[in-house]
Amino acid sequence: MSHGRSLLVAWLLAAPVPLAVQATLDGHEGRRGARGLRGVQRGLGHHAVPRRGTPAVTTLASLSPGTPTMSRSRAACALFLSSAVLALPAASLLAQDAPKPAPALVKRFDKLPLTVSLPGEWQMAEASDSSDPQIQQRWRGKLGETELVADLFVLPHREFAVDEPTGLIDIIGKYRADPKQGGNVAFHFDEVTHVQGKFGVASYACVSSSVEPGKDGEARVLRLAGLLEDGGYVLELRCAPPPAAADTKALRDALVKAVESGATPREPKWTDAEVKERWKSSVPDELADKLEDVLRTNHYLILTNSSGGKAFAKKMEDCYAAIRKVFPFDEVPGRRLMPVFIFRTNDQFYAFLGKQLGWSAEQAKHSRLAVRLPESEGRFMAALAESMMRSSLGGSSLISTKWRSAVLIIPPPSSTGCSTARRRRARGRRRIARSPLR
Repeated sequence: MSHGRSLLVAWLLAAPVPLAVQATLDGHEGRRGARGLRGVQRGLGHHAVPRRGTPAVTTLASLSPGTPTMSRSRAACALFLSSAVLALPAASLLAQDAPKPAPALVKRFDKLPLTVSLPGEWQMAEASDSSDPQIQQRWRGKLGETELVADLFVLPHREFAVDEPTGLIDIIGKYRADPKQGGNVAFHFDEVTHVQGKFGVASYACVSSSVEPGKDGEARVLRLAGLLEDGGYVLELRCAPPPAAADTKALRDALVKAVESGATPREPKWTDAEVKERWKSSVPDELADKLEDVLRTNHYLILTNSSGGKAFAKKMEDCYAAIRKVFPFDEVPGRRLMPVFIFRTNDQFYAFLGKQLGWSAEQAKHSRLAVRLPESEGRFMAALAESMMRSSLGGSSLISTKWRSAVLIIPPPSSTGCSTARRRRARGRRRIARSPLR
């Protein structure tokens, strides 16, 4: 107890009705302190008179019948004070006994650059029981009765040339549904959605959920896919047995927060330098310096060495809106504009197609990729837009993992005064295809 005046009111746990009042008078307190002590003495009676400089302690149990005691109000005040005094150490003990949350497991991959932070309650530890060269790191853990396995896949661009995180999920979906690769044709994703954040060069990541067979039975598999400078990555979380819906949602929410990348975000609308590089790397050498017009719409990047690009761009957006009414899907901020090449002649298209596939122009001319346009331009535009929208929806018509841009061939304009029949024949010679991934 400190020097000077002090009054400690406490419950003495060993005594019945254990109320005690202790007052200590220091020799230097003077009249004022003595007066305060006499007030306490009056409330307790003559049995509570201490000697000067010594503590006075009494309990209600020690008072004989008839002994004057404190008034009810003073007793209630003492009781309140004693409860407050005891509450402080009790709260401190509870705080000390409460288990601290386990720290997150944080792993930094400087070369990617990528940081993975797995929640402490997953009890994750690094594992080395995988021989898959695409797995950068594996962790094993447990949450309740659910066994957890987390794998970080890194997919280099030279092998998996995709431009969007959705393309990575497309690849996984096709692999899981291919019986030749051990898949099942009935495979499907229960959910495919997108989240915004610092996930790499793309400002969004693609998240999927599915139930898949495993060595020890079925497992709920959650995946988060993103893009890096030199490829893509997928953080896969396998949960066996499949947890309840509420637990699955909690695991999914934690997975979304588990990845952060320091990669420089790209420009979704393409920079001018990127546009020129894309044109030069895609077209035949003789057309490398023939880019005449570049048009950016809400969803497409039109590259052409011909006229008519503006009208074509408007039709593309009209078809996009029409298809979205039939197949509602979310707009994804951060998704890049889709390149569309418009060439002046068929021969230019065949040369372009040959360069993409490593074929001669003659081989390209007779390939199935040189599809003849329908007579109705409206039907053609609807078909083209539908194929593009299916890509956005994760569909399989002109698949986004195999095709990266639309290519339209526009023959030279007919001479003034040419017949309607000649114009129709010219329209019939127009062809469309999509350029494959490089």
